[in-house]
Amino acid sequence: MITEQKSLKDKKLLLLLLIFIVLELFLIILRGVWAPDEARYSRVAYEMKEKQSFLIPYLNGEIYREKPPLFFDLAILISIFDKTVPHYSVKLVSLISSLAVIFLSILIAKKFGLRKIILVPLILIGTPKFLWQAQFGQIDMLLCAFVLLQFFIGISIIEKKDRSYIKLIILGFTSFLAIASKGPAGVLPVYIALIICLIFVKRPHLTLDFGGSILVALAFTAIWLYFSGLSAGFDYPKSLIFKQTFTRYLEPWHHYAPFYYYFQVVWADGFPFIFLFVPAIIQTFKERWLKEKQFLYTFILIVVYLLFFSASSGKRSVYILPIYPLIAIYLSFAIEKWMVCGFPKKYLAIFSSIIGLIPIISVPFLLKKINYIFSDEIVILLCGIISFIIGITIFLYYLLKKIEFYPQILTIFSLLLMFSALPTVHSLDNVKVPYDVVSSVKPFTKCGIKVGVFPNLLPSINYYLESNTEVFKNQDIESAKTFLTKGNLLLAKEKDAPKSIKSISTIIWQGAIGDDTYLLLASK
Repeated sequence: MITEQKSLKDKKLLLLLLIFIVLELFLIILRGVWAPDEARYSRVAYEMKEKQSFLIPYLNGEIYREKPPLFFDLAILISIFDKTVPHYSVKLVSLISSLAVIFLSILIAKKFGLRKIILVPLILIGTPKFLWQAQFGQIDMLLCAFVLLQFFIGISIIEKKDRSYIKLIILGFTSFLAIASKGPAGVLPVYIALIICLIFVKRPHLTLDFGGSILVALAFTAIWLYFSGLSAGFDYPKSLIFKQTFTRYLEPWHHYAPFYYYFQVVWADGFPFIFLFVPAIIQTFKERWLKEKQFLYTFILIVVYLLFFSASSGKRSVYILPIYPLIAIYLSFAIEKWMVCGFPKKYLAIFSSIIGLIPIISVPFLLKKINYIFSDEIVILLCGIISFIIGITIFLYYLLKKIEFYPQILTIFSLLLMFSALPTVHSLDNVKVPYDVVSSVKPFTKCGIKVGVFPNLLPSINYYLESNTEVFKNQDIESAKTFLTKGNLLLAKEKDAPKSIKSISTIIWQGAIGDDTYLLLASK
């Protein structure tokens, strides 16, 4: 009987993961590469493959000094049977990484004795930020996987009484892979959290062991940077070490946000399950749940991650992506307690009101913001919102009654994704991908005419034209004019294009690329 129940649970988990994979693949296939990050990363992988350069990233023919190479190498590996780097390559890196995150989250939960394992992927898959990043071609989901892997190995070392030098070496190598993905930001918060955990469980002597893992990571990193420097000059490793690490954290030059930024975005990105986190935290301190390690370890890493990235003035919502699987693990244990002891009724009224009101209040806002994009799809979106509200109501009812409720969460996830994500992505694709301008430019490029860009590089154009572009800065007006008069084309941002260039040009195409309006200009 126990074997049959376990088999049934395994089938439900596999079904959930299958639905997740299929829907994510639909999102990947449905659209092109979006400006700016996806197009940039796709083009970097393409140029690396073309140059057979697997240590040094390239963009528009020059060394791309902003990121390490591992993410791009994986995209190249996925496209091994293709001459180019197809649009799905960078997205599949994120999807495969998201499956690794789910798997590692389950392993961590099982390590601490969670019985209803399916709760973890249900909560994680039902989190908007995780759902989106799982199919979006950015580095952050890959980094998230390495963060969880470091955390899993780290707590395994803490919990094991005797020292395991093999695990310490594996932890160090995993930390190196995190650095080779996006720099030290994927390592420092984890080690800070692990050392704090050591203090709480009264095993500070293991701090030296973790120091050994850091030395392993630094050794591998030094070897990688040394050979990168030999391959293309030491400006690339210097840029990664100083500008893209210390300067980016201490004195960032973009993405400014106040200290409390992450404490705001987490509500939208973690909706709706983030609202369950509030009563869980209240009970954590009221009933001293932190005495139990499954709550203690995850809580420490969540807090460290939020504070670490809040301390820098440069912030993006994706920087804290690893907290969502940690919240899913934390909530799974809390929900399991509630399934036995009941949800705290004095929190239920507030929680139900928030969950019920937010989607309803959001409808006018959504209608106002997306009406210019949607046509018939708006009806589908509204159906999705209504279905989502109904699903939340069912979810609360079953939670209150202490009944198995995960089919209802699965219904919420499926309805929300099918009715909202698919038509939304389909409609936004034409805004995020410059299909029109590419179709306008290709007849010219086939005749040998060059394309220039003023005043910033547009990787999406480079990716779809499969070529590099001349880039003219604001101070290069005369060079841009000379380029135009030689019979070439210039793609200029409308608000930045000077009158002296417009006066000698005729507009071939005008439209939006990303959030800006561009003009495709040819000499009169």
